[in-house]
Amino acid sequence: METTRQEYLFRLEVPWIYVGAGEPERKRWIPSGFYDRAGLNVCTRQLRGSKMRTTQSLMDEFGAALQLFDGFGENWDALRECLAYMDEWLPADAYILLVEHADRVLAEASDDELATLLRVLRDTGDWWSKAVTDNDRFNRPPRPFHCLFLSSQSEGLKRIVDVAARQSIPVRTDQP
Repeated sequence: METTRQEYLFRLEVPWIYVGAGEPERKRWIPSGFYDRAGLNVCTRQLRGSKMRTTQSLMDEFGAALQLFDGFGENWDALRECLAYMDEWLPADAYILLVEHADRVLAEASDDELATLLRVLRDTGDWWSKAVTDNDRFNRPPRPFHCLFLSSQSEGLKRIVDVAARQSIPVRTDQP
């Protein structure tokens, strides 16, 4: 079985966000297999950008993909908190979120909403990259967290890259 060549996904390495077409080979495998790593428990979740055109539908998709609890507040603060503590119900050594058809993410929302999403993801990567050592049973080592915005539609991805640049949010990209 083939696996990803993107070794940075398994390291504590900024940027936490990738924007691009992704590896063509990934389409032949289920994500949990393609993004697997021997000796690591990798939590891979696939989100559908086509189901994330508005902020509310984005919250619904995150809730479904990450199996968020019934009390999930469906707002930016609640999403940030759930992403920071997802090891409570999705224990893993590394987290990879794949957003397919990412050119459609928040297509019906403002650039401000997209900027907020990117900040949440950047902050989540920063959070996971640091060990927690002063919280008793919640102590944990640092863990990789990466979000891949994947699409073959470069024009839609350009919006994500541009919004990230305006917010000084680092992204990894293969976009021109």
